[in-house]
Order: sequence, then structure tokens, then C-alpha cells
Amino acid sequence: MRRRGNTIELRTPQGDVAADVVVNCAGPYAGQVAALLDVELPVTPVRRNLACTEPIPGIPEGIPMCIDLDTGLLIRREGAGVLVAYSNPNDPPSWQTSFDESFLDDVARLAGNRFPFLETARINPRKCWAGLYPETPDHQPIIGATGEDGNFVQCVGFGGHGLMHAPAAAQAVAELVTAGISSTFDLTPFRPERFREGLLEVEPAVL
Repeated sequence: MRRRGNTIELRTPQGDVAADVVVNCAGPYAGQVAALLDVELPVTPVRRNLACTEPIPGIPEGIPMCIDLDTGLLIRREGAGVLVAYSNPNDPPSWQTSFDESFLDDVARLAGNRFPFLETARINPRKCWAGLYPETPDHQPIIGATGEDGNFVQCVGFGGHGLMHAPAAAQAVAELVTAGISSTFDLTPFRPERFREGLLEVEPAVL
């Protein structure tokens, strides 16, 4: 990408495109995309692991997503067992997407605090996987325009909340693109400038 007057030119394998507005929604790659236009965006990839247990006899059918805020362990019903998630706050930024087996040690250590039935649950290694979260320093998304022209719009850094927040984020971005301001939502807490200003509201429940 490069700026040319009031437009942004994008070079793609399918050809070059000139756009009045570009929206950066590149997930864990958002920081790299922003750097193409010399915009510093504090979005880093962090590996997050998930595991599914084998069937657990006797657990209720209607288990909702449950979070132990004391430990950060999360579960939800998955088939006849449960899906287990945990975000270790000590995990460094990484592009690694292979499953980290130490995740199971963390689960075994923490499960008894709120979910003692997990202590005897079996986990099939073939039902474990990992992926990348796009994290920001305050674990909040970045939604807003950057640059003097306001035509490079950021919609990034949702961590694990992106799918849940997508309808609202899309509405806000559509309004930014068409009107230059979001009338439906107050985007002040998510403005890109907050990191430079040092005004952060850290999200404590990182899942």
C-alpha cells in the first residue's frame, strides 16, 4: 500500500487498486498491514490453545459458557464433553500455531478451583489445537481512522472477542467510512490515539 494524493493504492496479485478508504481488519497481521502506510499499531499475535474433553457422564445438558475469573479458565459444552480454554498471561507474542502441551498442565492445575469434574476428564490430543489472538496492550479493540486524511480505518485487536463483536464493529466502521463518524456507538474508548495518550482501560477478563 502507498498513499497517492487523497487515495491509497494497493498492489495485489490480482492487480492494482486505488481506494478512497481502506479498512485494516487483518487480525494478527494488522500491525504489519498498518506499517505499510507507516502507521504504528500495537497489535501483536499471541498463541491461544483449546482442548475438548471426551464425553463426561453426568454433566448437565445445558451448561452455558462459564468463566472462572479467579483463574481465567473457561469451559463450554461441546458434544458430550466440554471445550476448555485458558489464556496464560505469561505467554509471549508468537506466530507459533502448534498446540502447546503445557496448556494441559495449566488446565490440570487450575480446574479444581471451579470445575472439579475436569480433574478426571480425559482429553484426546486429536481434539486440541491452537490459533492466534490479535492482542493490544489493554486487550481492547482498536476502531477508528488514522492519518491526516482519515481514510485508513482500523478495526483490529479483538483478541478472542472478534466474532461476538463483529456486527457492532461492522456497523461502526460502515458509519466511519460513509459519514466520517460513528453515530451508533461512542468509539472514544477504542480510538487509536489512546496508546499515545496513555489513557487505557485494561480489560481484565482475557479468555
